[in-house]
Amino acid sequence: MQPTQHPAVNLPEIITAIGFFLPRKSIVACLQVNSSFHSLLAPFIYRSLKIYSRHRASRRPSTQTLEHYAHLVHNLSINSVSKAYLTAGYRNLRSITLSGSRGNQNARIGTDDEILDALLQLVQDNPGLTSWILVDPWPQIPACIWKAIAEMTTELDMLLLNNTRVSESARPWFLMACRKTRRLHLKMVTVEGSGSNNNLTESTSSPLPPSLNAPFSPRIVRLDDVPGLSMLEQLEFLTRCQLLEDVFWRSVNQFTHIQLQMATEQGVSFIRAEMQRFFHSMAWPYLTSVHIENQGDYSDNALGRSLTDESLGHLLKSIPSGRLKKLLCMGLGMGTEGLRSLSRHFSNLSVLNARGNTVITSPVLQRLLESCPQLTMIDATELHIRDIRKGGPWVCTRMVDLHFSFNLWLEQGDVGWRDFTCSPLADKAQDAVEISRFIQDQHYIFDRLAKLTVLECLDVQVSPVRFNGVTGSGGSAMIHYGELDFRVSHGLEKLSALKELRYLDVSAVYQRLEREDVEMMVLQWPKLDFLEGRLNSDKQVEAILREYLAEHNIDKYLFE
Repeated sequence: MQPTQHPAVNLPEIITAIGFFLPRKSIVACLQVNSSFHSLLAPFIYRSLKIYSRHRASRRPSTQTLEHYAHLVHNLSINSVSKAYLTAGYRNLRSITLSGSRGNQNARIGTDDEILDALLQLVQDNPGLTSWILVDPWPQIPACIWKAIAEMTTELDMLLLNNTRVSESARPWFLMACRKTRRLHLKMVTVEGSGSNNNLTESTSSPLPPSLNAPFSPRIVRLDDVPGLSMLEQLEFLTRCQLLEDVFWRSVNQFTHIQLQMATEQGVSFIRAEMQRFFHSMAWPYLTSVHIENQGDYSDNALGRSLTDESLGHLLKSIPSGRLKKLLCMGLGMGTEGLRSLSRHFSNLSVLNARGNTVITSPVLQRLLESCPQLTMIDATELHIRDIRKGGPWVCTRMVDLHFSFNLWLEQGDVGWRDFTCSPLADKAQDAVEISRFIQDQHYIFDRLAKLTVLECLDVQVSPVRFNGVTGSGGSAMIHYGELDFRVSHGLEKLSALKELRYLDVSAVYQRLEREDVEMMVLQWPKLDFLEGRLNSDKQVEAILREYLAEHNIDKYLFE
């Protein structure tokens, strides 16, 4: 009796649905079944085509294969651009990725002019091409191709440039393309030439200037080291992107040291005044994520010197209350004005990274923890036990990543404080009182941490300090450091509720852990896979603990 073919295999829709879930290797095997399977499943193979120069010639598609299936390709990625890969007859491209460099000549066919002519023709033949990713491309994209991209009738979905250069003749067309792109990512992009009227927005050399009142298209913007475009040009561009949802702006000394030295005080004041004007005019009703970062020395960086607390305050005010979810402002001058504006978003704030910002003081940090129920990640300076005890309970029960130090030492004015610089003699009774207080404070902190039951990363890089902040190498003040002590005898079992914990960092201080302490960690934290820091000052004990952790597949990084 011959097997009966199931009628479902005669339905093209069924075959296509099955192909959607099959791995690539299985689809290739199915192409050999019959012509019907081949025509239905071939689009899954050729929808996204990647051609890498590092692949052997046998693994790269032949010219005949490319020409036969080019109409099926929607996403094309080429490493080491060659004429043969660009002239296959693509007609339905949606995205293209070009990468490589002058030194990478493997599998490259054609002169620079031939390759650029082929690329221009490809742009003209594919009006639906809306995504461009250029990573160190060679040859560099000339003005004629940027003009073709900028004049496309459809709005671009993505323009991502990394480690590339835009010539002076291509500048106005490149900037026009930036204005009509939904997602704009520029990293280490050198834009040559300059012009008046801040030509990032309204270049007089561009034959198609936008309306002065028309907002630009970008919803997501990443500006990461873009020489040739001044900070004022970049800032004016951002203010015109009124549909922004996510902004990343990193300053890498946009003004050179020579320019800073030559700048007159009047020039610096003008720059600052212009930046203030732009910040006052901001209106970002859809913005949910802000990442502004100052790299390098704060005092020597144009962004760091010009982006004042008032500017940050206006930036945060331009966003409707409760809309901001992520704020990353490392190395900037946030102060009382910025914090006052930030408080409008406490109800919805989920990520705050203010590393290097000394204005996020301990009382402010405690207020964040007790006022932001959606908070999942925070990276700040330190939190004092005094503010924890004075403040309310933490409401951030969704916390996943916690990065700050706990300050447990007494300060002048606290009950029990002693001035060792005036009375350095040891007082064993007082030491016992201080150690008891320290253990009680630590238990109090552990009780707070235990309520963060979805915590995955606990980074408590506490600077080693002595009781009362005394500096010296002897005396009773050295009897105990004021860091969190992760020993069973000091309340480690209180953290047993942290079943999701994967990463623990205590690298800034010496721990005094023994085998029972590490065994407790492994037992109560089943997902722990990375432990960073010095676990014991005794090298033999440290080696034994490291070996035990390795047996349980936990990476141990030794902090020297």
